[in-house]
Amino acid sequence: MGKKNKKDKAIVDKAQNGIIPVEESALAVVDDTAKARLAAAVMTIKRSQAALRVNQFTIAITLKKVYDEELFKAGGFKNVYEFAQSEFDYKKASTNNMIRIATAFLDASDENKIKTIFAKGEIDFKFSQLAELLSIPVESAKQLVNSGKIDASTPVKDIREIVKGIKAQDKGVDADSTATAQGSENGEVNTAGSLESRQNANDGETEILRKENHELREENENLKSEIDNANDDIKNLTSEIAKALQNNETLTNENEILKRQIEDMVKQYQQAMNLANQLATENHHLKITIDGLQSALENTQERLNTEI
Repeated sequence: MGKKNKKDKAIVDKAQNGIIPVEESALAVVDDTAKARLAAAVMTIKRSQAALRVNQFTIAITLKKVYDEELFKAGGFKNVYEFAQSEFDYKKASTNNMIRIATAFLDASDENKIKTIFAKGEIDFKFSQLAELLSIPVESAKQLVNSGKIDASTPVKDIREIVKGIKAQDKGVDADSTATAQGSENGEVNTAGSLESRQNANDGETEILRKENHELREENENLKSEIDNANDDIKNLTSEIAKALQNNETLTNENEILKRQIEDMVKQYQQAMNLANQLATENHHLKITIDGLQSALENTQERLNTEI
């Protein structure tokens, strides 16, 4: 690879890592069409990344505002997590991370240009990088940046490994803190200041946890009230069911009485029909008898008339 090609590649690499403005990288390789197109692509992606980063920071700051001012209550939500889940489909862990990042790492003094506390001009950390720093105190994160161990170009996986090392070291410091303090007069490192700074750095997160605990207590009280109301409803419903069963038993008894009365009426009707049939038969026989007597009377009358 020639010197010019090496120089152009170095410029493009720097542009990709955010070390020099993308416009400068584009101008530096404008004499080559493919390289100019690559520089334009770098510029487009960088601008899109910057816009995405700003949007994520804006969302985080806004969620923190909703959380701090308890604006979620105006929408009938119990907490900011229920609000974010309902309105934006954010999981509780994601919402919590955004609020913690806004609390620990974001500078919103200029609402039109939200940035991190580590920003250097236009070069700034990404949201995913900040998320990896949440598990250590803010002061420890600042020391990492100030010492040059990490910057905006450090890959997320590298930040994750560095943070793991710090956490492992902190565990050792916590275990040996007493011995370290006693040996400080002999030239050993005294970690009391470090522990104090870590405690101060955790104040923001402690306040978040305190509010979350308060919200959980309120939710428990509301749930207890709902359970009490449900128990009252169950008692009332049980009483109504008992009354309904009693009424049903009364109706069943009345139905039995009515059934027997109907059966008696049917029997009486059948008896009446039988009697009517019997009277009709007797009436028929009587009519035949009367007809016979009348015929005999007429025959007798005729004989008498003939004899006279």
